[in-house]
Amino acid sequence: MTNPSALGSPPPPPPCRDLRRRAWLVLALTSLAAGAADARPGRYGPYATARRAQEVADQFRRAGWRAVFFHDGDGWYVDVRR
Repeated sequence: MTNPSALGSPPPPPPCRDLRRRAWLVLALTSLAAGAADARPGRYGPYATARRAQEVADQFRRAGWRAVFFHDGDGWYVDVRR
């Protein structure tokens, strides 16, 4: 039987793969955070669920906008005003 500790630790992932993964993570987090900050008045949607529309409306409200979510027959929308 071999001793697992004698095998050592696995080699680290290639640097380019790790760097690519980090870049995608930063891009995803930045785009989520910038949603309400880069907003303009108007209608956003359609969203598939009321819960998602409410989450988006809450993001706008936290950024100082007035936001209302509603169903318009084909999906959930968020109306945003100053």
